[in-house]
Amino acid sequence: MLIAFAIVLGRFGKTPLRTVDWVLLGLGLSTFSWGMLLMFAVWVFVMDWRGRATHLSAAPKFNLTQTFIGLLSVVVLLGLLITVPDGLLGSPNMQVANAGGSAGLYWFQDMSSSVLPTTSVISAPLWVYKVAILLWSLWLSFSLIKWLPWAWRCFSYNGLWKGKVITDG
Repeated sequence: MLIAFAIVLGRFGKTPLRTVDWVLLGLGLSTFSWGMLLMFAVWVFVMDWRGRATHLSAAPKFNLTQTFIGLLSVVVLLGLLITVPDGLLGSPNMQVANAGGSAGLYWFQDMSSSVLPTTSVISAPLWVYKVAILLWSLWLSFSLIKWLPWAWRCFSYNGLWKGKVITDG
C-alpha cells in the first residue's frame, strides 16, 4: 500500500518530491512514526497549494493563511527533528502484536492430526536497521536542503504578509 500511495503522490501536484522520494520517505518514517509521515505529506501539499493560490487577495484571509502555514511548517520541521533521532536510537516497530493486544507475545503449538507445514524467516541483525536508518536520515537531510527553497518560494508567493492599506482622505 505504501508503494501504491507513493506512486500516486509522486504524480500529484507540482511538488519537488518524485515517486522514489515518497517511497524512501514512507519506508523510513513508517518504521517509527506514521503520524509524522502523514503530517509531512499534508505539509507538502499545503505548500503546493499555497504556491499556486491566486485567490488569496484579501489581507485578513491572506495573513491568516500565512500564519497557519507558518505554524504548520514549524510543527512539521520540529516533528522531524524529534522523531528522526527516535528512529536512529530506538528499535523498529515491526507491527507485530499479540492477538490479545498485550505487550508480550505468547507462542504455542497447535495440535494437528497431520504434519504442519514448515515455515522460514529471513532476518537481519539490528545493526542493519540502524545503518539503514542512518543512511535514510542522511538522505532526508540532503533532500530537505533541496526541498526547503521550493517551500519558501511557495510560502512567499505574492508576498509574505499584507498590511492594512491606509489612504489619505
